[in-house]
Amino acid sequence: MLGRIAEASAVARLLRETASGRGGALFVVGEPGLGRTTLLRRILTFDDTVRAVCLAGAAAESGLPYAGLHQVVQAYRCDLPRLPAPQRDLLGHLLATGQQRPEGTGLAVGAATLGLLGAAAARRPLLLTIDDAHLLDTPSREALLFVARRIAEEPIVLLLMSDTSAITSALPTATTPLSVPGASYTAQADHLRG
Repeated sequence: MLGRIAEASAVARLLRETASGRGGALFVVGEPGLGRTTLLRRILTFDDTVRAVCLAGAAAESGLPYAGLHQVVQAYRCDLPRLPAPQRDLLGHLLATGQQRPEGTGLAVGAATLGLLGAAAARRPLLLTIDDAHLLDTPSREALLFVARRIAEEPIVLLLMSDTSAITSALPTATTPLSVPGASYTAQADHLRG
């Protein structure tokens, strides 16, 4: 955890803001062995008032469309009935088949994912962490980045951990980097807060 004060402080601030219905996303990027997973485990102990769900990308599933999003939908499946029928049906279909419906779009999948997380957060603020986000399949990563750009007014904290800069190429344009002096470790916090 030495040298991870900036990242830990940014997450702690975002978690505090969930109490007032605000949220945000944090992207932590660093090489293997620099303590990303240790940081993640520490973050999970910060606030027991939020519902924390920790998921991870897997190399074996990186080529399977929606495999990562399947994990997210599975984790919040009890909130599916609270969604409007079109979003519920779209995510239910993804959960059952691992595939998007032919008439579905990336926008519809992102909006349904945001709706699901919003429904879950209406009961209790959320902390959703994705370790090894660089291993997520592209459609899942795109859906989660769609969510990341839109959770400023939701009590949701999304934390994406990656060992490469691959995910940062798709970050929202209004991100502000947080540098950690003396480490090849970068955190970027989403500041789309209006």
